[in-house]
Amino acid sequence: MQDPRILYVVIPTKQIYPLGSVSMANYIHRHLPEVAQEILDLSPIPEGERTATLDAAIERFSPTIVAFSWRDMTVHAPKIPLGRIADDVKNYDANAAAAFKDFMLLSSASFG
Repeated sequence: MQDPRILYVVIPTKQIYPLGSVSMANYIHRHLPEVAQEILDLSPIPEGERTATLDAAIERFSPTIVAFSWRDMTVHAPKIPLGRIADDVKNYDANAAAAFKDFMLLSSASFG
């Protein structure tokens, strides 16, 4: 079994800092320091390059969990097609699970 590796993906929003992802990563680090973690903030990435950037991060880091974080209670919230994201993940890996709230975890035994 592959060691756990978490990739936090911050969905692009204006004027909102990725405090949720940073807080979650800090908590995991304090309690499970052996878990490898990375945070990918898509906000500074040009819109046309975000998919390729995410694909490259997944390819390079080989996460076992990909967590998407966003704030949906402000006017700055992105419009995210949650059903389509879940379908895409299931098409990528039939064993993946998706849970939606303020923090969405898409987990898989292997994204590689």
